[in-house]
Amino acid sequence: MFNKMFRRLRMVFDKTDNEGNNAFIIAAANGSWGVVRQFLMDGDDAVINARNKNGRTAFMVAAENGKDEVVRGFLNSVGILRSEVYGKTICAQDNKGCNALMLAAVRGKLAVVRQMLSSSELIGYSNYVSMVKETDIYGYNAFMLAAAEGHEEIVKEFMHNSDLRSSVADKELYASVIGAEYKDNNAFMLAAVGDKFAVVREILESRETLGDDLYYRIITARDSQGHNAFALAAMDGCVAVLREVRNFARTVQDGRLYDELIMAKDINGYDASMLAVNAEAVELVKQATHDRYGEHSDFKVS
Repeated sequence: MFNKMFRRLRMVFDKTDNEGNNAFIIAAANGSWGVVRQFLMDGDDAVINARNKNGRTAFMVAAENGKDEVVRGFLNSVGILRSEVYGKTICAQDNKGCNALMLAAVRGKLAVVRQMLSSSELIGYSNYVSMVKETDIYGYNAFMLAAAEGHEEIVKEFMHNSDLRSSVADKELYASVIGAEYKDNNAFMLAAVGDKFAVVREILESRETLGDDLYYRIITARDSQGHNAFALAAMDGCVAVLREVRNFARTVQDGRLYDELIMAKDINGYDASMLAVNAEAVELVKQATHDRYGEHSDFKVS
């Protein structure tokens, strides 16, 4: 019965819906692993890597929709697919440059992201490196997209994932993914300007995981105008982020955090209090500075 249904699907493979999805892509999007598996075993490159109008393959839509059984099936299909077909499937990018990992990250699909980040031995190291390092047409990788969208559990998974952290073949892979920048913006800065305070907290609390060099490189990074994440949050009135940074700094009492993040000045000599767009943001910045110097601060705290 199932084989008969599959043969019918195979016969109408070239038919698509209004979005350009064929039977294989629809089956993957719906999590129908039994149907997807039959298509995979058929082994036709044109079928496996067919794309819809957004340039997305079956593997990509499965990841985007959080269909972890289908994603796991694809990742386990290295013994079924020819190596060149398999690599093309895992690392394919859509019309906007997003691969399956990026789509899962931006949609908050934690289980899929965890599976893909933990697949280095399964999919082969070269495919793995391509998957985790690729960027979309705007220059953002999967980690940056997750941070920008406020998916703190996915951000945490990236920072703690053992496959990504323990790469033997490429010692710089972890730092290049977590510390990636585009146009002087990194994941911490993107979270700050989006007022994604939970992501900001997750990164602030990651010093032991990241190590001092990478940690301070990320949290004190500046754009071309000398604005760091704290200044950008002040400029955009992101008071939840300002409050999060202030509370964290008060807890850890890290002088470098105060000097290079909270009290830093841009290329024009302006600090965050001068850049803040509203009274609440100004007050939070002043309070944070007062925390550093106490009674020696020039600021009055009400």
